Formats: sequence, C-alpha cells, structure tokens
Amino acid sequence: MPDKWGRPTFKDGADIATQGMGLMNQMKRNDIYNAELQDRNLRMQDRAKLRADEEQVKNYTAEYSAMMKEGKELPIPSNKLQMDAQTLTVHGFAATEDGNAMLRTAQGAAVDRSYKKFRPYAVDAMAKVQSGDYAGARPLIEAASKEAPLPYQYKWDEGSGFYIEQFRSDKSGKWEDNRHVTEEEATQALSQIMQGEQVSDSGRIVNPYFYKQGFESREASRQGNFEARNDPKKWIPVKKGNETFYAIPQNSLADHKKATEYILMDEKGNITHNNPSEFNGKFSSTPKRQGQNLGLFSMEELNAKGLMPENLDREGKQAAIAHTKQTTATSKQNMIASKDAQVREDAKVKREVQSKRDESNQKEITGLENSIKFVASQIASKAQLSPLEKRMLGIKVDKMTDEDLGNAIQTVNKLLKGKEPEQRRLASNYLKLVDDWRKKRFSPNNSRQTFSGGLPAAKGSPQTAGGKRLRYNPTTGRVE
Repeated sequence: MPDKWGRPTFKDGADIATQGMGLMNQMKRNDIYNAELQDRNLRMQDRAKLRADEEQVKNYTAEYSAMMKEGKELPIPSNKLQMDAQTLTVHGFAATEDGNAMLRTAQGAAVDRSYKKFRPYAVDAMAKVQSGDYAGARPLIEAASKEAPLPYQYKWDEGSGFYIEQFRSDKSGKWEDNRHVTEEEATQALSQIMQGEQVSDSGRIVNPYFYKQGFESREASRQGNFEARNDPKKWIPVKKGNETFYAIPQNSLADHKKATEYILMDEKGNITHNNPSEFNGKFSSTPKRQGQNLGLFSMEELNAKGLMPENLDREGKQAAIAHTKQTTATSKQNMIASKDAQVREDAKVKREVQSKRDESNQKEITGLENSIKFVASQIASKAQLSPLEKRMLGIKVDKMTDEDLGNAIQTVNKLLKGKEPEQRRLASNYLKLVDDWRKKRFSPNNSRQTFSGGLPAAKGSPQTAGGKRLRYNPTTGRVE
C-alpha cells in the first residue's frame, strides 16, 4: 500500500518483483515444456522415419535379391537406402552356397583374363633379364605390374635408377609413390610369380600362385567397397561453398589399373551419378548399369567441379612432411643400396680377376710340372743312378711328399758335383724348375693353394732324417 504521501512502499516493490519473477519462471517452464514437446514430436518423427527407412531397405533388398538370383546386374544406387540394401543383398547372397559358387566362378574368370594379359609381358621381361638386357625389360615389367590384379604397380624412375612401387590410395584417389625398389627386387617378384606356372592335365597353362594372389586381392577390393559404403568413418567430406557432400571410395573390379573412384552423396543421402558423355560441366543423375558406367567420380573430377576435401590444407602440409621424410629415407636407402651394390660389384670383379689369375697360374704350374717330368726322364736316362733313385725321379712332382721331393733333390745335387757337363746342366735345370714350381704352386696369390709344402707323406713313412724335417732350400740348392 502507498504511504501517506502516495508513494509505493518497500513491500509494494517486493511484491511486484515477486510477481515478475513468478511470471518469468512460468515462461521458462513453458519454454522447457514446449522444447520437450517438440523434442518428443521429433523423436516420434525420427522413429517413424527410421521405421519407414528400414521398411524401404527391406523392399529394396528383396528386389535386388531376386535380380541377383536371375543373374541380373544391380542398378547404380540413387540414395543411401538403395546403397545399404545392395550391401545387405550382396553380402547375404555371397553367404549362400549358390551365391558363393557364382562369386568364385566370376572372380576366377576375371583373374584368368588378367593372367592372359599379364603373361606375355612377364615372359618377355624375364627373357630380357636373362639375356642381360635390363633396360629392355623395364617397360615390360611396368606393363606386367599394371595387368596383375594387385593394389600396387611398378614405375621405372630414370633419375634414381630404381623402380617406384606405387600404391592405390583410397584417400587421394591416386596411385601414390610408396617406396623405391631395386631391379633385382622387381625381377625377383616377377620371377616368383612365373615360377608358379604349370601345365594342367588338359594342356592349359595355369598359374595357381597368380590365381591365389589375384583372387585374394579382388575379394579384398570387393569387401572393401561394401565396407566403405557402410562405414561413415571412411567417407571423405567434400565441400562446395556451404554445401557438404561425401565421397565414398570404390575400387574398380573390372579394371584394376584405374585409381580409386568415389560415390558422391549429399547430406540427405541422395547420390549424384557421373555420366561423362552427358557431363557438359554439370552433374548428371542419369542412371547407368554397372557393366557400362558405374557413375563414379575421380577425385580430379570432384576437385574440378569445386568439391574439395575439408581438411585439404592440413593434409597438404602433412603430405609435404611425409614427402620430406620419405625423401630422406629414400636417400638413405639409395645410399645403402648403392654401397651394397658397389660392394657386390667389387667382390664380383675381384673374384673374376682372381679366377683369371688362378687359371693363368695353373697353366704355368702345369707347364713347369711337364718340364720337370721331362728333365727328370733325361737325368734318369743319362746319369748312373740306382733303381730306387730312378723310381724317385719318376714320381710326378705334384704327387711327391716332402720326403720324396727332398730325396729327389739330394740325388740331383750329387750330379752337380760330377764331371759330366750335360748332367750338371740337367741337374741345374731340374733344381731351378722345382724352385719355380714351388713358388708358383704355393704363392699367396694362388687361391687354389691348399697346403704350404709338398703332399704329406704316406702313412707310416718317415718325414725326418736324424730328427730333422727334410726341406729343400732354394737358396743353397740343398735339402736341409
């Protein structure tokens, strides 16, 4: 109530404030109730839409299952529901006995076609390698790697002198450089595949190793395609202005040389098809059959239409860092490989030089042995020797023990003191030839040397005289 002067009292102000706060609280309660009611309605709508979507997927699945049983190709999906239905249909059909048999037959036929394209390049490449024509083998190895149904291929890099192993990237939609490979590694990989080749009972050329690798790779690509459709974490967000789309990676089973392509889907689940013949700078939604055109986009086509990955800048920086690391690692790898190659080449040259040196030494040794044999026969025929001494000189020098050689030299030394000039000349020649033979035979440069003196004495025969080992001293010309 106002006071006696008509002014509102403190109690009046408190009452007004209380009423205002009550009104504000009521408004808040009304807002909360309305929000809850709206949320309840939205949830009901969402549940209804979810049930409708599930029902639609079931209808699509039934339709696609009937098509697959009849051997018909499935149409390119126009929205996410059709895409989900196709994933369920194919997985379900492949799990049946008939479906699995049909799938394996189709996969086997595709791999067989790949091998018929791969084999001529591989055979010609191996022939070039075996003839030493590595330069001629390089384009053939490249072509063979592109025909193999595998997610990697080789590309020769003239600058580094290595092959570059390229890997198909789902993220960038390109064949990206993975690592450097030496010619020996590339040739060995090709040789390993060709070693699996066989001739079947019917006379056909088959390669179980190639078929196994090709089948597993194609099956991995097929599974990967359906997993990518079903896993939003594998979708790549691309933006054009304020619009967001999703690029869903898919790898071609019909042509494994192609880089990764993408299904283009908007936020509402609508899929846009790519029809190159009707493109004309716009997106086309004209459906196409899988056997003709999958309606997919390459990453270059998406970028050309202004659809860019959201994290392109960050990925660009990461790619630059990765490229620097790869370049550094590759440089180190190249240095190590170059050093290893040089070491192997040096060892090869050293072996070749040593082999030629040994061959030359062996020819000289054989010549000396024949000369020694001839001079020994001349001495035996012209000198007055006992039967034992003649038999000793008749032993081939390379078959003599240290004792035999010592005895032969002692016999020849006697002739040096004789009066017959011819005998002294023959004795001198014999001793010189034996000295030269020993030097050649036991030279450190002769890698075929297996012992340091003459052949060991026969078991039980004495090798010493008066407790001293018999050795020929070329300086004095005596056995000491």
